Amino acid sequence: MGWDAPTAVPPLYTGIEADLLTKPVDFELLQMRVRSKLSLVSRVRLREDILEYGGSEGVEARANMSSSIHFSPRERQVLAELVNGHTNMRIAEIVGLSEHTVGDYVKSIYKKLQVTSRAQATRIALETGLVRSGSR
Repeated sequence: MGWDAPTAVPPLYTGIEADLLTKPVDFELLQMRVRSKLSLVSRVRLREDILEYGGSEGVEARANMSSSIHFSPRERQVLAELVNGHTNMRIAEIVGLSEHTVGDYVKSIYKKLQVTSRAQATRIALETGLVRSGSR
């Protein structure tokens, strides 16, 4: 597939994940993707505010971050158990899922929180009020 230089920049050159739409355009899908990307930008900015200001100055930013991230009920359940320090295997036993499925939920949570470790996810979840320590 060729690229029309004036109207498109190949993802290879932009360094971003490509979300290509095909013609005819499904406007509901387009709207969903635009909202998803805008939500990501908002979360990145809020996370930067939290990291920059921390402490009491970051309280508002933390509150905004927790309201801007949408977790499914199952993701919240897995996140709560993750915050409690459980392994994927133990979380799977608690919530009645396979360990593989719990791993998929953990990856989704990491992506939404923009973290790469359980410690980072726990810190942000507690600081933003997404979950409380010891909650189930």
